[in-house]
Amino acid sequence: MTQPLPTAPRPAVLDLELQAVQAAVGGLRRQLQRATQQILALYVSLAGGLDQELPGHLRRAFADAAAQIIAAVAFTNRAALQALVRQALTLGAQDAAYTGTAAAAAAAAQPVRPELEDWVQTLIGTLAERVFATIASAQALPHILRPGDSKTVMVIIGKLNEAGSIAERDTRWAVNAAYNQSFRDRANAASLPVVWVAEFDACLHCLAYSGEVAQPGYPFPLDLTFYRGPDGEAKPLKHPPGRVLWGPPLHPNCRCGLELYLGSEGYPVMPWESEEFTVAQALKREAERTVLRGEAGVDSQPALVRAASALLSRGTALPITHQRRARRAIKAGRFR
Repeated sequence: MTQPLPTAPRPAVLDLELQAVQAAVGGLRRQLQRATQQILALYVSLAGGLDQELPGHLRRAFADAAAQIIAAVAFTNRAALQALVRQALTLGAQDAAYTGTAAAAAAAAQPVRPELEDWVQTLIGTLAERVFATIASAQALPHILRPGDSKTVMVIIGKLNEAGSIAERDTRWAVNAAYNQSFRDRANAASLPVVWVAEFDACLHCLAYSGEVAQPGYPFPLDLTFYRGPDGEAKPLKHPPGRVLWGPPLHPNCRCGLELYLGSEGYPVMPWESEEFTVAQALKREAERTVLRGEAGVDSQPALVRAASALLSRGTALPITHQRRARRAIKAGRFR
């Protein structure tokens, strides 16, 4: 019996992610936009226009006023973010029970461990600190740069935009990390292995994890990747010292997920195949197909070509038609 391959991310996780971004980052974005408009208006009022140089005797006044505008920006919705990240913890536990066995259901019925609650507090605190640090850096820039033209003003505005981008990126990370951490926690409690499911447009790093199985209580390896540098050598992601990879997200903006690995399901039989595969085997096969088609997300054409070339050199059981198509792309230097 065959069945569809699991996919990531789950719609409910995406919905939580969107809610978290709207609740925690929406207000900050509006403040940053207002500060940007005020700083631009201030410069125009003092210089006469964005294409005009700011007179020397007005630069200190501009710097002081711009710093005050930035000082009014605050990241104030930590409580809303924390509540939604906790919802992600609950959802991860529920999904582990729904997709698993009676043991998983029993594990999911237990309350969230205090260690996970503490982990959420630390996660949100770290996120807020990064946002605060970026805003503080923007606040210092007017006095450091002593702007004389609009180009330096745009540097200040760029730093404000960076604060908003960091808040949104880390909020998405927090929701996905909480969901997968809770899912893995319940799987470990039920003594069940998990399998990594790459998102539909995963990068070359995440594709190498798709179909990878981690046994109960054991982390995933840190060095998997399809990415190859210009020298042809594998270039896995660099991780912070001491990182233990219990599951996704592998990197910022990663939306990969986990599934309980029961190991006995049959998955779609392709025309060239004569037997069924486990979910892990099927996911690995689809990841290789994505590499040979040059369809990995975000990576450059040269990186896609190098990855396909390395996979062909290593060997793959995919149909010869896929391999020929990949070789044509490699010869051409690009997939599209």
